[in-house]
Amino acid sequence: MKEVINLKTNNFNKIVIDLVFVSSLDDDFIIPGSLLVRMLTKKTNEFSTEENFSNALIKNYVLDFSFSKQNCANNFIYTYHITIPDKEVLQDQEYKYIDTLRFLKKAIYEPYANKDTFYEDEVNKAKENLKNYIESRLKNIDSYSSLKLDDIIDDLGYFKNSIFKHQDEIDNITGKDLFKYYKSIIQDKNPLIFVVGNTNDDFLKLLAETFNTKEDCTYLPYKINPYKINKDVRIVEERKDYSQSIVKMAYKVKNYTKDDMIMLSLITTLLNSQSSSILSDYLRNLKNLVYTCGGFAYLNHGVLIITAKIYRNNKELTIKAIKDVMKSFKDSAFLEEKLKLVVDRMRVNLKRQKDSIFSNLNDIKDNYFGSYLPLSKEYEMVSKIKVNDIVKFMDRVFLDTIYYLEGEKDVK
Repeated sequence: MKEVINLKTNNFNKIVIDLVFVSSLDDDFIIPGSLLVRMLTKKTNEFSTEENFSNALIKNYVLDFSFSKQNCANNFIYTYHITIPDKEVLQDQEYKYIDTLRFLKKAIYEPYANKDTFYEDEVNKAKENLKNYIESRLKNIDSYSSLKLDDIIDDLGYFKNSIFKHQDEIDNITGKDLFKYYKSIIQDKNPLIFVVGNTNDDFLKLLAETFNTKEDCTYLPYKINPYKINKDVRIVEERKDYSQSIVKMAYKVKNYTKDDMIMLSLITTLLNSQSSSILSDYLRNLKNLVYTCGGFAYLNHGVLIITAKIYRNNKELTIKAIKDVMKSFKDSAFLEEKLKLVVDRMRVNLKRQKDSIFSNLNDIKDNYFGSYLPLSKEYEMVSKIKVNDIVKFMDRVFLDTIYYLEGEKDVK
């Protein structure tokens, strides 16, 4: 029988199920995957209007039914997110969930389509939705600057599967092309099954049997894809019609390994956390240089990115201030209190996680895929990190790229 990765808990009055279908990264499928996300949970052949399908979800005790796509190292991860009530809510101890699960199986494996093709009008709606999404992202300074920096630092082609690099292919996809892709990643496959909630053995057995009739999907093990370190810092500047200006600085970790993920994540937390507030305290509260600022890490690539929205005349001062912030990670006395605050916040978050069914679900998925640590394990490891470990790690962190996007006018 197919294994169900299960966390049994009676802390919630619902059961959350993630049915995960895995596909290897492939340039040919960038656009089809983005289109499917916009189509697969609105109608089925049995319920051919959105209203009818929505009513059917309610009648079958489905509180949430959605579909998403994400990259995970060497894989595309497609997930049906499902929420159903537990029996305490249903107040029917005899209810076996079999009708609900059969309904969900049909909704997943019998989508709104004509034999081997999706209806072209549905595909065209999804195409327009995707085009509008891309256009809106490119009009937003945060999104545009992030995409531009990704392109600049991408020496090894890790971001080649971005839809923004393939948008000219959208109109080439037909309903038949899209159904062929759907069939290959979902209709012909069994999902990986993750469950959190007040479950019992009978429910888990029924769930496994319901989705155990086809070929199993395979997951390529998570692996680190570190960037190479450039000899000289790249400086890229451009000017566009935005009402703000933005500075982005990318740092790369030399000789980055999977064991370094915990430390890079900690650095990001120290920069951003309300407990430590290293970045905003210095750039905003002390220096008054930025509207907003923040740090973000590509943990599987060993890249730290610091972003600051600024008035254009603060550009040089902001770049210097960010460098000063990074130098502060070499100051043991400064870090001592900040580290204590972050560790204590993680302790609190670990207790609060018990109140979030979705945090619990993400934990068991991260543990299965190896993409990151469960919060309990992260807290255990961070609790053992010493200030000198951080200082030593920062000896391997190098500034790689400075990107400056100047808006043509500042906000008044």
